[in-house]
Amino acid sequence: MRRAAAGLSPPAARLVLGAGKRCKKTRREVIMTPGAIAYAQLITAILAEVGATACLKQSAGMSRVLPTITSLLGYGISFYLLSKVLRVVPMGISYGIWSGIGIVLVSLVGLLVFGQKLDLAACLGLALIVLGVLVIHFFSGSMPH
Repeated sequence: MRRAAAGLSPPAARLVLGAGKRCKKTRREVIMTPGAIAYAQLITAILAEVGATACLKQSAGMSRVLPTITSLLGYGISFYLLSKVLRVVPMGISYGIWSGIGIVLVSLVGLLVFGQKLDLAACLGLALIVLGVLVIHFFSGSMPH
């Protein structure tokens, strides 16, 4: 085996010589479960959708090119990531979280960036959406943990 590894670069030789052996790990190994990956993809999809919606507002009815292209790309990324999430998380749960958190974040962007006002009824409705997402997260057996 050492002769076969003689002509290889040092990292490749270590791979050949170390094949089948248990090596001591020098770095901390991070394991991402499918549920954790789905959560990360879902969060990224939500953020892409919120950014796309903000750009859509700036596009002035899709008459401005850069915000229009940015919003279309953001929506494309968001739907692509949501399609990946659907492999792990049930459709109703993932779409409910995606749309619920998206509504809340878009409302906050409207308030903080665009100066749009939220009345008491809107704030209560948004609080109920957040509460619904928390109930799904903590009490539903449909969500991977």
